[in-house]
Amino acid sequence: MKAATLLTLAGAIAGANAHYHVVSVNGNTAALRQHYTNPYQSDIDSPVSGADIDTDKIVCGANRPFNSPGTPINIAAGSNVNVAWAPSVYHLGPSAVYASRSTSPPFQWVKVWQEVRVGNGWSSDKITANNNVMTFSVPAGMASGRWLFRIEHTGLHGASAPGGAQFYIRCFDANITGGGSSTGSPVVSLPGVFTSSTRGVVWNPYSGDQSSYPMFGGPVGTFTGGSEQPQPTTTEQPPQTTTEQPPQTTTTQQPPRTTTTTTRPPVTTTTRAPTGGAPLVRTCMILVFC
Repeated sequence: MKAATLLTLAGAIAGANAHYHVVSVNGNTAALRQHYTNPYQSDIDSPVSGADIDTDKIVCGANRPFNSPGTPINIAAGSNVNVAWAPSVYHLGPSAVYASRSTSPPFQWVKVWQEVRVGNGWSSDKITANNNVMTFSVPAGMASGRWLFRIEHTGLHGASAPGGAQFYIRCFDANITGGGSSTGSPVVSLPGVFTSSTRGVVWNPYSGDQSSYPMFGGPVGTFTGGSEQPQPTTTEQPPQTTTEQPPQTTTTQQPPRTTTTTTRPPVTTTTRAPTGGAPLVRTCMILVFC
């Protein structure tokens, strides 16, 4: 118990100087929204924590840059997006990405990606191992057009008490190309979908079974609109040529007809003549043809 307490205190002390921020999206900086009015690096690095977690500062940062969109970056639906952090993602914890079809209030957020535990570590461990680049996928069915994306990494090093978590947030504007027709569901509100006292926002990352960590912020949304289909291509078929064949003459050979002639022997008929006369003799020949 004492060791865990010391680790927690060490994490909180280190957190005073170990801040970081998003510096580019796919190498682009113009799409990023400025999240603090003060241009100094210390302000850019400062996370949202304490009571601010329950305010609209949790949307895109303390500057609330709702009316200052960046220059949209074109991103293809279904592609991967690389988010570069600087100087380094020091604090252990999960990451998430949300997107809103509306680029100004009221926002309608859908969680498009999250990364919590990676092996025996956290999303932050994977990011630092990848030269401080976080990679997420854009849903293939996401509707084409303008979107506002919200990148979030949560530092849990001081999250044992409400308000102790640190949210490192950056928003950027994008134009989705080659997408589908879905705006995603379920839709969540920020602030609202979690608070400074939500389990997962309050968590001791140095004690207990970390594999049972409960991710907050709602489930990853579904985009069921499908991707845009290419226009069908019609190929004209050449006309069919029909060659008329002359009528066929079929001759059937009939077997020769056999005629049988039967000759019967002559039949002799004797007719008695009238009284006083000699008998008359008649000879008849009968021919029968078959």
